Amino acid sequence: SASAVSIAAGVDHTCAVLDTGVVNCWGYNGVGQLGNNSTDTSSVPVKVTSVTVPGVPTAVSATAGNGRATVVWTAPVSDGGLVISGYTVTSSPDNKTCAWTTGELACVVTGLTNATAYTFTVTATNSVGTGSASLKSSTVVPAAFAAVGPTRAIDTRVDGGERVSAGGALTVPVGAQYAGKSILVNLTTARAVASGFATLFACDQARPETSSLNFRAGQAIANGVITKVSAQGTVCVYVNQPTHVILDVFGVFESESAFAAVGPDRAVDSRSNGQGRVPAGQKLTVPVGAQYAGKSISVNLTTARAVASGFATLFACDQARPETSSLNFQAGQAIANGVITKVSAQGTVCVYVHQSTHVILDVFGVFPD
Repeated sequence: SASAVSIAAGVDHTCAVLDTGVVNCWGYNGVGQLGNNSTDTSSVPVKVTSVTVPGVPTAVSATAGNGRATVVWTAPVSDGGLVISGYTVTSSPDNKTCAWTTGELACVVTGLTNATAYTFTVTATNSVGTGSASLKSSTVVPAAFAAVGPTRAIDTRVDGGERVSAGGALTVPVGAQYAGKSILVNLTTARAVASGFATLFACDQARPETSSLNFRAGQAIANGVITKVSAQGTVCVYVNQPTHVILDVFGVFESESAFAAVGPDRAVDSRSNGQGRVPAGQKLTVPVGAQYAGKSISVNLTTARAVASGFATLFACDQARPETSSLNFQAGQAIANGVITKVSAQGTVCVYVHQSTHVILDVFGVFPD
């Protein structure tokens, strides 16, 4: 015989859900509350004929994040005559799930594999059981890095027309959606009054003693930089000489599991450590830290006071030097470039220079395993 799995009591009537999925009610039935298409009061259980499992949720959509996806949907037209007590979202592939019990019709499926395409279905459940699955959502691909735009955040040549003053810091709102995250930007200076440098940093942190970009008077020059964003959704650009500033946002690292910003921390500056210029055709071994051994890091590589025009190549010291350049420089020039490089098992990177020059290296963050 069937057994009750759930019982609910009203003022003058009681209902029970059986393990067969059938709902029986008994008691006063003056307004049809027993659900058996009658208004006759019954002291014995009668089968409820108007309840069933919920219908199919609709309008299922997903937004990808880093190893996760946020799925939203619309409630089914029919709740089966009973309150919907839960929803379950299931991924394809991998059958990863998340469960909803209250609030906005949305939940986050975690444990997804980045660079893998996923779709999602949703089922609704009431006390009778679980209804059929929805149609699949459109395909999304989780990723540690989400490209955007590019979106121009500021251009002082047109946004007011004034250069940023020497020794001043320009506050740039990049968007509340980036607050506390790391973003990839292109930082440009133009029409500088004199040669100098610019430093990009989160406005709620102290300005680091490093540069993100070096410029000459009258020059327009750009550099790709990864920077942390303040809790207010802003970044700051400090310049030591008057210049126009342009900032474009290219993407966001969704969490510190994707990219962990540090410092920036200066790893070497051959101008001040007494070593002198790196000789032409030689490499400089730079200890960046055992904590980065075998990982990839984001750095700003700068050359300065070169004897002649040439190039520099950055690479892990336990690997062969590649036949590529990380930075090209001219005689006497100070120039920087943002580079992502692997670190050796010993926690070092090497900088090869084709012509004698000073080398400066700042670490901006690490890509965790």
